[in-house]
Amino acid sequence: MNELVQSKIAYLKLLIKKNLLAIAVGGIIFVSSFIVLLPEILHVIPAGYVGVIYNPLANGVNTKNILNEGAHILVPWSKVTQYSIQTQSQTLNLEVLTLDQLKTKATVIFQFEIDSKTVPYLHKYIGTDYVSKIVTPEVTQITRQVIGKLSSKDAFTSSLTAAAKDIAIDTNERIINSFNPDGLIKLHLLDINSVQITNVEFPESVAQAMQQKVTEQAKADAMVFVLQAAQKEAERKKIEAGGIKSFQDTIGSGLTDNYLRLTGIQATEKLANSNNAKIVIFGSGQSGLPLIFDDFKNANSKNSVAK
Repeated sequence: MNELVQSKIAYLKLLIKKNLLAIAVGGIIFVSSFIVLLPEILHVIPAGYVGVIYNPLANGVNTKNILNEGAHILVPWSKVTQYSIQTQSQTLNLEVLTLDQLKTKATVIFQFEIDSKTVPYLHKYIGTDYVSKIVTPEVTQITRQVIGKLSSKDAFTSSLTAAAKDIAIDTNERIINSFNPDGLIKLHLLDINSVQITNVEFPESVAQAMQQKVTEQAKADAMVFVLQAAQKEAERKKIEAGGIKSFQDTIGSGLTDNYLRLTGIQATEKLANSNNAKIVIFGSGQSGLPLIFDDFKNANSKNSVAK
């Protein structure tokens, strides 16, 4: 048995030795072919992308197998098209008409992402330019329809957020309902995640009129406040006058020399309790009222001026 194995090994070595040149040439051809074909057979899918396989010898687009992230080996005649499954953003500058036929410029920013499970159908029936073919036209049409239902007063105020939400919902429904290839009903290709309407520009004449209206409204509100303040001040003065009149009526009959003397004494007591230095000089007579100087310094100053 060992002799048989050894004989086979010896025969193989002899065969290799005789065909060494042919084996070397074949090896070189194989390695060279592999290097040349490597870009055609090795497909690397980056993060955030998927690959769609097109095989001309096997019914074209492969709708069942999708290449996920990573390296993949395929037959050389297969072609791979990459699609981003990340969230994407697009900006549209549109002219829209409101319900009252006001032409307005608006910037619409929307975000979307494709469905990785249905990418082969997207590639087969629409292609890589799906954004310009279906997404942008649908968003544009739905935006004009939604804003066209709003008046110029409501279109770009508190109703703007609700309008943007309606645009996203209606666009998604329109794309799903209008795309049914090969009898596939409600094929979900992509999602419009969010829509924002920004940078609204009214015609210059309308913008000036609206600004004037706001200014006049602010002036009217301010005038209401001024009138209310004046009315309250008039009421305060009326109440104050009534109090003074009531006081005068109360003490009118009792306004005697004794009452005035009592008032003077009360004022003198308050001056005496003050922390400031005071000079109090009573007038002559029984009903004389006090004369008040600020302090000695001021009194001397006044006397000097008098001299």
